[in-house]
This record gives sequence, C-alpha cells and structure tokens, in this order.
Amino acid sequence: MAGRLLLLLPTLLAAPAFASYLNLPAINLTSFQQLGIAGQYGGISFYTDNLQTASLDPSRSSFLFQTNGSFELLATTNDKGVISTACSLPRTTDPTGSTIDIYIGGNFTAINNSPVSNIARFDPQTQQIFPLLTGLDGPVRTLYCDKTSNFVYVGGAFKAPVVSPPLYFDQLGTFGGNVAVWANGNWSGLPWKGFSGPVNVITYNPQTQTILFGGAFDGTTDGAFEYAPTSQPLNLGAATFVEGGNTGFTTGLDNPNSVICSNATDLTTGASGSQWLMQDNIPGWWQANMPYDFTPSLFRLRNSQYQGRGTKTFGILALPDNTFYNVSYVDPATHAINYCTMDCTLSNDSTIQYQDFKVETPISAEGIRIDITDWYGAGAGLASVQIFQAEVIVRAQSGLNFPNCSATPFQASANTTGNWTATTLEGSWRPILADSFPATNLANSTDSITFTPYLPEQGLYQIYMITPGCPQVADCDERVLVDVTLVLAPNETFVVQLDQNTPTDRYDLLWDGYVAATQPGVFIPSVTIKAAKNATTTSANVELVADSVQFLKNSTTLSLSSVLEFSAANFSKNASAVSWRPLG
Repeated sequence: MAGRLLLLLPTLLAAPAFASYLNLPAINLTSFQQLGIAGQYGGISFYTDNLQTASLDPSRSSFLFQTNGSFELLATTNDKGVISTACSLPRTTDPTGSTIDIYIGGNFTAINNSPVSNIARFDPQTQQIFPLLTGLDGPVRTLYCDKTSNFVYVGGAFKAPVVSPPLYFDQLGTFGGNVAVWANGNWSGLPWKGFSGPVNVITYNPQTQTILFGGAFDGTTDGAFEYAPTSQPLNLGAATFVEGGNTGFTTGLDNPNSVICSNATDLTTGASGSQWLMQDNIPGWWQANMPYDFTPSLFRLRNSQYQGRGTKTFGILALPDNTFYNVSYVDPATHAINYCTMDCTLSNDSTIQYQDFKVETPISAEGIRIDITDWYGAGAGLASVQIFQAEVIVRAQSGLNFPNCSATPFQASANTTGNWTATTLEGSWRPILADSFPATNLANSTDSITFTPYLPEQGLYQIYMITPGCPQVADCDERVLVDVTLVLAPNETFVVQLDQNTPTDRYDLLWDGYVAATQPGVFIPSVTIKAAKNATTTSANVELVADSVQFLKNSTTLSLSSVLEFSAANFSKNASAVSWRPLG
C-alpha cells in the first residue's frame, strides 16, 4: 500500500444492505493430522459474504467496511489519490436517526469514478458517491461531524471552495483558508474566516462543550490584509490622469478612457468606445493616476477581441515607485492558482468575461501602469480595467468613492445636509468638503455629513477620522467642537466629541471594537459629523470640514500556538462577542 492510506470503517456506522452473508458448511477435519493449502497468497481468511475483499489496488486509497470478521470494499479513489479522514451524520430526513451519511476527505479528484474535489458524501444505503457542490481547492486532512448542529467542520490545506475562475476571488471575503463548514447543502466560512496555516485536526471537547482546531498556524485570517479583495472598487472616473502608451489609430478605439466602466457586450464588431487598441506589433501601456494614495488589492481585466487582437503578456507597475506587483490568478483552462509579476498572461478566450489578478504583496501607489509586452494577433488592447483597493475608506467628496458601475451589493457614499461645498486643502490640494453658516445658527444647526461604508465582513474594526488642518490662523477661529455619532450595530451607537480647531491634519481613533457587517435592508453602519450641542465660537461664522473616515479590520486572534477553541453555542447567541480564543 506504499504511500496509500487504508481507511477502516467500524461496524458501528451502518452495514451496507447489499452483502449476502454465507453460512460455511460443517466439515469434520478431526481425521486429518495436518492440512496444507498450496498456492500464491499473502493471507487466508474464511469466505463469509459475497462482497468480501480479497485484494486492493496499491496505487489507490480504499474505503473499507469491517463486518463479520472480514472487509468489504466500498470505494476507491483515483490513481494516487489519498483518503485521510471520514465522519458520519444521521440524515435529517430520517426521524429515526438510523439512516446516515458518511463524509470522506483527502486529496483526490474522483471516488468510484465519480468526479469530486477532495471531499465527498457517501450513501451507505445505496453505495453512491455525491460531491459537495464543486468541492474544495486543496487537500482535506480532518473532518468533524457535529450531530447537534448537523454541520460538517472541514480542515486541511485549502483556500476555499472550487468555483469558476471569474468568481473565485469574490468569495475570499468569506473564506480565509484551511477551514470551512458544510451545512444545509452549502459551504460557509467560520466567523474568523480561516487560519494562517493548515488544519490537521478538529475535535470536540465535551468538558467545555467547545470545538478545538489544531494545526500548523499562528493566527486567524480575518485581518486587514485578508479583507475581501473585491469589495472596495476604485473610482477610476475620478482619476486625474489617464493615458495610453502607443495608442492605435483606429477611430473610436483610440481612447484609453474607454476601458473605465465599460459596458460593451460584443467586442468583435469594434463598436466605437467598446475597447482601447494599441498600435500594431509594438509594446505599450495603460496608465491611471488618482488624486490620493491607494493600495490595490485586485486588478480585474477584460481583453480586447476586435480582429483577433488582445493583450497576451503584461505586468502591473506601482507609480511612482515603478515596482511590479506580485499577483496571483486562476488559470482559466486548468483552474490552477498561478503567480506572476512581469510575465502575467491574459487569455484571448472570447467566452471569458474577465480575469482577476490578486495582489499578494501590498504596495501603496499614486497610480498604476499596465505594462504590455506581448499580444495576440496584430496588436494589443484592453476592453475593461477595474481596480479594487485594500483600504476601506469613505471620502467626503462622494464622487471619489465607489463608481456608479460598481457591482457591489452596497455603494459606499457620503451624504450631506446643509451647504457643503467641494474644495481642496491648501498646501496639499487634497479634496475635502466644507460647510459654512452664521454663528448665530450654531445652537440649532442641523448641518451634517454621514459616511456609510460597505463592510462585507463583521468583526473587530478600528475606525479613524481624518480632520483637515486649517492652514490660515483666521480660519481656525471658525472651527468648533463636533459630535461624531457612530452606528456600529443594530441598536448600538457611540458618540465621540472632537475639536476641529487644528492647525495640522489630525488622524483620530474613534472606535476600537466590534462592527456589524453591511446588510442592505437590515443594517448599515455609519459615521455622522455635526456641530456639537455645547460648541461655541467667537467668530461670526462657523465652518465644518470633512475629509474621510477609514475602517481598519483587525485580526481577532493575532497570536496562536497551533490550537484554537471555538464555542459555537456562544456565537449563535451573540455574534458580536468573540467566541473563539487560543487554547490555554
């Protein structure tokens, strides 16, 4: 069996209904002094039923059932496949609890010739194999079947469920790697998303009524770097500079702005504005600069298709550093995760809507340049460029927030009441909003600005407010105390008072704790600025200013020593409480 795991299934699970047990004939051997059996064999056993296994394929893992003193072969993997673990659950549709499902995990692509990806469900009653949707994208090392919740907790060395390449990175707001839950016919993540390394064991501790996760990890993956990479789209329509290097001469296809919020469907006709083309047989680039610094988390690109043209090989530079981003992407043909810097590949398959390239090493930038070095057909081009940023930040000038073409479930924005006007901060030229009204109206003023972020993940956040400084001393006299009201969760608000009279920019921590996720129609977190009720001024006018509010997600468990303890019962009672911790 070299290198193959033989999994023995005890009789306490359930006996397959198809074995026909045989009664051995009574043979009187007392007259024989010795009895010899000749032949080539590795062992001898009584033949007790018609499904009894006599030999196994050493190149495959086998799933066996032990009964009546013999072994029955229930399932085998693909060649070189490995079965690592199994557990069983009573089927919820059977009130007697006598019908069960067996879950099998390991490193395999098929069981009994049925395509599955590293995990499957086995029905011992019908001896059929069923996939768990499309499975997981890496080996499964441990399973724990929780009979109380009917959940299957899965651990191993995987990132997330297998999905089609255009959607793969969208799910990383839920799955952080190496752990997942199968429940009610669907995959879901744990509240801390995942672990920094593989999970080797999941077990229940009856003394504390908690679930223990053990493996080679030192932290959870619910921090800022692992934040949902496709949740914060950059508004390229607000770019201060967009340029195409070596742009082609085809009328209507020569505008590098065409790739921003592009909604073209058929790219083969070359409709005006549908895509941007470069000159024939020559390298080039596409570039955009923003009015503020940002840290890209993911680039979403769609290739041009007119006359067989398109970008083949490229790299993405951070400006002004001219450093190439190290990115990962899903190969649309093999579904394998690949990594690249200067030699990334964009497919020319016309059925592929777009390809995502996730940033693996964050680099802050003022702009980006897509450096194109090879092409399909006569020349390169692009049909769409979208950039997502790592920062969860809402800017006062709402036109700098999500683009109108964003497909996110909620649009981050800033909404005002009063006479707020767009301006730039003297000295830095940073875009802000300012609101001015007579000091006589201060006590009864309702002028305000409300920042509403899109937070796809609940958890621990630090909320910061950037207050613009007043470069002129006279302007500072118009600044007053403000009340900042934070709506953090349903029925939970918190008020902070800040003094906007500051000669320099100030970065204030407003909150450090739990914030519920954005759920349109259910709950939307927000931060509102308005003049404080106890505000006073000696000036004839009052000025309120607003720059931006940033939400920084913190990991709930920064330091783990390979074991985490989770109370599922406590989490179901109070989602805002961190019901997981290091063991000990």
